[in-house]
Amino acid sequence: MTPERAERRAHPRLHLVAKVEVEAQGRSFVAVVRNISAGGMQIYTAHPAAVGERLQLVFGLPDTDQVFRATGVVRNVLPNSAMGVQFEHLSDADAAAIRAFVNKTHPPDK
Repeated sequence: MTPERAERRAHPRLHLVAKVEVEAQGRSFVAVVRNISAGGMQIYTAHPAAVGERLQLVFGLPDTDQVFRATGVVRNVLPNSAMGVQFEHLSDADAAAIRAFVNKTHPPDK
């Protein structure tokens, strides 16, 4: 990763494997989260949505009972592989919980 790329990220990311339920344009499917931050997630799926498409997301995090519900917009796509989704509507409490989970699992550098 180049320094320019690292500087573009507003939130630290955590690599993980978790299930996410996705609803987009009348279709629903279950996919796999490969990384997450308080700002968004990367979702692995053989059929990614188009850039700019809005998604409804329902997901949990490992070792927690909390269920997160968010609206996200697809920001980038790896064809037949994955899509990067930026959260648009995620409550402040949910964003704080995700941030705490990421920081607890992978503490920021001091």
